[in-house]
Amino acid sequence: MKEQQGYFNTTNLQRWQANYYGLITELDEWIGLFIQKLISLGIADNTLVVFTSDHGEHLGSHGMRSKSTFYEESAHIPLTLWMPKYIPGLAIDDPVSHLDVHSTILDYLEASGQYKSDGRSLRRLIEVTDKEDSFVVTMWNATDSTWDGTPKREPAFMIRKGDWKLILPNQASLNVIDMLFNLREDPHELYNLVGLNGTTADDATIGKAEHLTALLVKYLDELDSPAT
Repeated sequence: MKEQQGYFNTTNLQRWQANYYGLITELDEWIGLFIQKLISLGIADNTLVVFTSDHGEHLGSHGMRSKSTFYEESAHIPLTLWMPKYIPGLAIDDPVSHLDVHSTILDYLEASGQYKSDGRSLRRLIEVTDKEDSFVVTMWNATDSTWDGTPKREPAFMIRKGDWKLILPNQASLNVIDMLFNLREDPHELYNLVGLNGTTADDATIGKAEHLTALLVKYLDELDSPAT
């Protein structure tokens, strides 16, 4: 029998996963050493450490590798803020954006009024001063097929609020379906509640998709985005 290739090869997949998790373990160790150094120098209390990533890794999930989708494996990335004097140790489940990181840094530097930012400081969540049910928007704007680095005019979007995630393609004319997932009930994103299921989706599900779409359009309007 011919050996299966790529992510359908169980042996290769296990090896790639082991290598990936090994690198994560090494990274954790070096971050720990870095933190220990800040403490030993006596500057930890007034040093804001931000750890995040630009994307995740499918590593075989959904039969894919790398990134470039809005599935959780690609889009749900780590974000850790460490500043012992001002930031307590707690985990926050609210969806946030990289735009919020910039605003958060400005806030803790007491420089929010000096620079404009489209994000919102996460201090409101860290200090539990804001009970607002927030949402986050992510945009994927691939380069043109000529690969000259020119962005396409029509980006694809994801909007996440609570357990719900709506994914919209670049253009309505494309042969790509909309996707709506409930991450609490379907954490592996295996059942698209709209798209091909749109003709049988109940009114509550359609209403959820329409509500998220309206939030997305309002968000883009407020940013004067050409996508609207």
